[in-house]
Amino acid sequence: TVLIGWVLVVRAGGVCLDLVFRPCWDGKPLELEALRHETGSGEVLSVTRLSALVSGAALETAEGKWVDVAPAHAWIDAASGRLRWTLKAVPAGQYRALRFWIGPDPVENHADPAKRLPDDPLSPGLNGLHWDWQGGYILMALEGRYRSGTGPIAGYSLHFARDPRRTRISLAVPLDLTRDGALRLDWDLASLFRL
Repeated sequence: TVLIGWVLVVRAGGVCLDLVFRPCWDGKPLELEALRHETGSGEVLSVTRLSALVSGAALETAEGKWVDVAPAHAWIDAASGRLRWTLKAVPAGQYRALRFWIGPDPVENHADPAKRLPDDPLSPGLNGLHWDWQGGYILMALEGRYRSGTGPIAGYSLHFARDPRRTRISLAVPLDLTRDGALRLDWDLASLFRL
């Protein structure tokens, strides 16, 4: 138990792991709004919106057992600086891998969004990622402007949505979580334009 000012903080056991997302382009920090990121086909683009829902974090022990950790969901958004997902009450120990999903699970994806609290990461009023007309969430939104050659500047919008597009991210990474820790995850958007 730690007393900070007038706020009493009580840990329920375990440690915290901060997953810190770093949007980048070809390994360099992403400059939002800058029309300078080159695609594999020679177009130049900017990113004005990068927003995603992440869920289902789990850590693999040295013995190969997967441990689910909370909270179940987070909203990551580059423009507002929401780039941290703090996993709480992680059982202290050594881990060899991390996995999570881009997008909520199918049950959460189709649950009534009106029942979400305003500060819930899946609240449409908070994240702006719910498609009322489709009945589900945009799992990841990538938007901006682009130019082909010397042509005019135009807008683009890439929205990854629907249950089949939900993507598991698996990372083999040794983690010593005998105390609170942080893991930086480079989110290299250039790879999306080289498919």
